[in-house]
Amino acid sequence: RLSEWQADTAPIVARAHEEGLTVGLGIQLFGTSNLQRAFDLVDSPAEPDSMRAVMSDRIDGVVAAADWDVLNLSFGEFSGVEPEDFIEATNLAVDVIREADPDIEVPATIHVGNQEDLRVKWKGEEMLYYFLVKYADPSITPWVHSVMYYDLVEPADGAYDHEEFDEHRAFLEEKLAAGEPVGYFPETAYWVAFDDSVPAYLPLYIRSRYQDLAAFPDLQDHVLFSTGWEWGYWQNDVAALRMSWAVPDAWEDTVAWMFAPLDPALGDTVSELAEVEHTWLMDQDLAPWLAGRDQFIDLGDQLGIHSQPDRPDYAEIAEMDSTELRADLDGMAAAFSAVAPPTGTDPWSVEIADGIEVTALRARFAAALVAAAAGEAGKLEEAATLLEEGRAVVARRHANLHDDVGGRLTIRGENPTLYQYGYLYNADTLCFWEKEYAEVSNLTAGTDLDEPGCGL
Repeated sequence: RLSEWQADTAPIVARAHEEGLTVGLGIQLFGTSNLQRAFDLVDSPAEPDSMRAVMSDRIDGVVAAADWDVLNLSFGEFSGVEPEDFIEATNLAVDVIREADPDIEVPATIHVGNQEDLRVKWKGEEMLYYFLVKYADPSITPWVHSVMYYDLVEPADGAYDHEEFDEHRAFLEEKLAAGEPVGYFPETAYWVAFDDSVPAYLPLYIRSRYQDLAAFPDLQDHVLFSTGWEWGYWQNDVAALRMSWAVPDAWEDTVAWMFAPLDPALGDTVSELAEVEHTWLMDQDLAPWLAGRDQFIDLGDQLGIHSQPDRPDYAEIAEMDSTELRADLDGMAAAFSAVAPPTGTDPWSVEIADGIEVTALRARFAAALVAAAAGEAGKLEEAATLLEEGRAVVARRHANLHDDVGGRLTIRGENPTLYQYGYLYNADTLCFWEKEYAEVSNLTAGTDLDEPGCGL
């Protein structure tokens, strides 16, 4: 399979270089932290000599594939190794990469994850495990990571158990103030159970990416983590890349620029929706209700590990006073529904209209299910109707994707990753909606519906 990958990769990298682009690859350091089954350099920490041999063999296959400019080291999620093992293996990885190609730049990702067992003490300093990279080879450029549409200047609402990414912000500020190399590595889509796989259309990402760029005007490296372009998510990438080139006076200016050749009214609508999303998802902390939950998120909740912001389950809602939550969800649903979708028939207007409609339906569906769990009559039936309306929007959009890569985006299929399906598979089946509806129906109506896991 390595030879197949090399044959596929070489022409892509060469073509990118013809366009003047910098091309890189992400490499996992430890297999023990490799939840996504990505390519890793060593299965687990071992003696330096044996680690060097394994790393050299694996990196040679990567370097032989193409003329890489960057190889980014990543350190996994939710688990780590001893600090001395981390530093030793990271330094060894840099040595091995330099031996294979001394011109390759080696950044390393400072991830998030505020669990207690990810906090370490090294040289008298307590820190998040990923910050150990600052004690490794000084030629490494640290890339500060953030997740979802959260930024470094506003609350993170419990994403990866962070109330805010203050440590990451302080580290970035310190490096910039000292004039030392540092990068920022935020997201324009998160995918897993959170945004385009729900599906939900979230130009809020554009607003958040501007917040960071405006806060750190001296930032040089701004690298985006994106997991999908359909359902309008291409807009997040286009806008963030444009703002990386030149930070505008206001994020709305970039949205207006993006849609000016099509219809200026589209830009106004997208900006309006982004502000509504910021109010209800970030200011009012309702993000987890628009998002979905898969079996891994449910399991993590039991273990006290959270990737996305947490929420009570429906059984808990049935036992608690949910009056305030229900009022908030009704307010969010009304605000989302008040954003008028465009009426144009061109593909760009239709895509935005589908995104606005399915997001409003998702908000109304969440409000109906919480009300049903609390015992309000007729709300389960309302949720069933909204589910069918959601199916209609998804069917319409998925019949008009920009590029479905031969149909792979919405089907199951074997691949090397943990996820044996295209990134829009759960959106296509509305699995997260089905899961939640089944949970509430079984809880309140005594049905025995299958509750899909939506995770594998």
